[in-house]
Amino acid sequence: MPNTGRPSLDCHLCRQRRVKCDLARPACQRCTKYGAVCPGYRDQQALVFRNADPSTLKRRHGKKRNAVGASAASSSSEASAAAETSGVLVTRPGFVDAPPLMTLGRQVTEHWTAQSVPLLLDVYSTMDFLRAAYATASRGGPLLWAAHVFAGTYVTNVRYPTEVACARRAESRRELAVYMGKALRAVNRALAAPGGACRDDILAAVWVLANHEVLAGTLGRQQPVNAWQLHARGLYVILQARGSAPLRTAAGRTAFWPAFNIVQLQALILNTACPAETDEWLGICESGLFEGEELTLRIAQYVARVCDVQSRVMRHLRGADFRGASDDYLDLRQALLDADETFAEYLRNAVPPAPEACCHQHPNKTMDVYMRNVRCAAVIRSHHQMQMLCNLLTHYAPCPVSLDELLAHRRSSLQRVNESAQAVIDSLPAAMAPLMRTTVLKSPHVLFDAMKLVFPLFLVAHVPSTPQEHKDVALRALVFIGKEVGIRQALMGDGPTMPLPAEARVPFTMDLMAEPPWVSTPPRDYTVLGF
Repeated sequence: MPNTGRPSLDCHLCRQRRVKCDLARPACQRCTKYGAVCPGYRDQQALVFRNADPSTLKRRHGKKRNAVGASAASSSSEASAAAETSGVLVTRPGFVDAPPLMTLGRQVTEHWTAQSVPLLLDVYSTMDFLRAAYATASRGGPLLWAAHVFAGTYVTNVRYPTEVACARRAESRRELAVYMGKALRAVNRALAAPGGACRDDILAAVWVLANHEVLAGTLGRQQPVNAWQLHARGLYVILQARGSAPLRTAAGRTAFWPAFNIVQLQALILNTACPAETDEWLGICESGLFEGEELTLRIAQYVARVCDVQSRVMRHLRGADFRGASDDYLDLRQALLDADETFAEYLRNAVPPAPEACCHQHPNKTMDVYMRNVRCAAVIRSHHQMQMLCNLLTHYAPCPVSLDELLAHRRSSLQRVNESAQAVIDSLPAAMAPLMRTTVLKSPHVLFDAMKLVFPLFLVAHVPSTPQEHKDVALRALVFIGKEVGIRQALMGDGPTMPLPAEARVPFTMDLMAEPPWVSTPPRDYTVLGF
């Protein structure tokens, strides 16, 4: 029915309840306070204002009565023509005393939660396991609440970029905290039920929550353990409970790799070894490879070996264990060289892609770029730590390895860092091109492509042994991703640090003959790079 007076600006639910609305956007705080989903507001352009004097109302009612008979005799083609010219048509079949057709204006404004699932599936359009999980998920389950959490942060970062710096930031966080609490409670209830860990929608929900922390930029803010680490541990617990049986099916393998990738990233970031089940899981995958899976497997095997080496290296560095480092040095360095050589041999024997291959013909090509950058990040991190171990041992006279040999090993590790940093920078033109050509608001799927660049670029930008020109390019890319794409983790600083002995910072004798010109003096503390 058209408005005959001043229209109410309140949201639909507050108008229905006849209570005062605070008119907050995108959702009013009264609805949020009482746990209701705010249905949004009327579009002001769709409101029709009419004179309400009695004569006008009498003429209007007469026209309606005449329209009853006319509409009863109208054909379906005339109704279609009316639909094309006047908008949405609402029919009331079975009531002959009411107008069968009533024109409405533009559709009322929807709350952003109505588009949470389509938005998330658009962002992760290449993740088949996520779409399959939604197809089998229960209505109102944890995956839906996880989608609300992710979509709410997306709306804040991308559609309302100024909101992160204004007074409404606290209100947005409170609203998202409500959805996060519901998502976590739903996950806990599902895991407590028999067979809950084997449900793909539970694994997908925790995976989405982990990605949300990168989008929101919470990694490195919380101490001693941040929310991303908790979600990564949750993914490992779920994978552990699921066992190895799902890895023998294509659907189970599709759900395994995204979750296991985050588990390995956590080990790489925290300088710990990969889970004890890693060799068993990767062995099952290797025994029955599916198409396009080999590169992902080889990089996962490489990261697992690197994580084992760096966990032992960091144990010696943290404790300033000169004697233990001296005893283990040759074994550690050989293990790292063996991992590099094994992967290099795989690349030499791998079949190169066809020259005419393109991204839309081969969706795995984009993922290959990401996995190669993950491998480069592992090289940067492990060889940077290995050169610090060389520095430490140059201060230990009883070390059986000569000073000249230690300096040569240090130069080799620094060169590996330089090559890997260059590889990450070389991947930026192709990776950043979609971000430059379009906006994230119009093409949400580019958000996932940008998220996959954050960790490798962080390492290039903040590891002391990378060249300064590479640092500058990586920092510019991170600022663009953080401000223009809306991934707030890209704008985070170095993050928390851990103390290291002074001997690990520089060698006892500077290698003046072949010291790489790009190497800067590392800080007193070793950064964990905002993660």
